Amino acid sequence: PLKELKSIELVPEVVDAARQHFAAWNEKLFSDPRSQVLIGDGRTHLARMPGGIDLLIGDLFFPAEEGSAWLYSEEFFRLARSKLSDQGTFCLWLPCYQHTSQTAGLIISTFVKVFPHAIMVRANFDPQAPVIGLLGSGKPMALSRSFFRQQLAQPWIQRIAQQSPFLESVDHALLAIVCDLHSAEPRFGDGRYITDDRPLLAWLGPQM
Repeated sequence: PLKELKSIELVPEVVDAARQHFAAWNEKLFSDPRSQVLIGDGRTHLARMPGGIDLLIGDLFFPAEEGSAWLYSEEFFRLARSKLSDQGTFCLWLPCYQHTSQTAGLIISTFVKVFPHAIMVRANFDPQAPVIGLLGSGKPMALSRSFFRQQLAQPWIQRIAQQSPFLESVDHALLAIVCDLHSAEPRFGDGRYITDDRPLLAWLGPQM
C-alpha cells in the first residue's frame, strides 16, 4: 500500500548489480511507477526532500566505512526527524555483529536523544548475525495487541506471512519488540553522543 517510494544508494555499481543480478529479490523496485531509485549521498538527498515522509529506513550503514559516522550523528537523526510526517517513523537497522557494545551504545544513546519515542525491535533470532532496528518518532507508536491484530489482517501482509514467522500471529509479532529505549536500564552508552564535529564512530568503527 505505497503511494511513493524513493531508494537512495551511494555506489552506482550496487544499483547496477541490484537491477541485473538481484531482480528476483527486489520485487518491482526498478519497474513500478511509484518507485524511484536515486544514486548519490543519502544525507544530501534527504536534506533536499520535502517533509511529510511516513517512513524513513536506514539500512545498512557499514560502521567501518569512511563517511558512515555522519549517518549515525545527532545532526543526521534530527534531519531525519524533521522530514517525517506527523505520525512518521524513522527506522535505523543496526547489524550487531559489526558493532561493539561501545559503538552500539553510542548510536542508541544518540538516537534516543533525538527521538522522544524510541523502541528497539529485532530482525531475527540469528545468534551469529543478530540485527536490531531502532524505531523513532515524534509521537507514540501503536504497539497494542489490537493494533497488531488489525495490521496482520491486511491482505498484503497475509500474502507475505509465510515468509516470516513474525507475521504468523499477534504473539509472534510481539516477539519482535525488545524494549522501550527510554525506559531501558541500565542506560545505553557512556554519556557521549555522536555529532558531526565529534564523529566518534569514525575512529571506533574501524577498530571493530
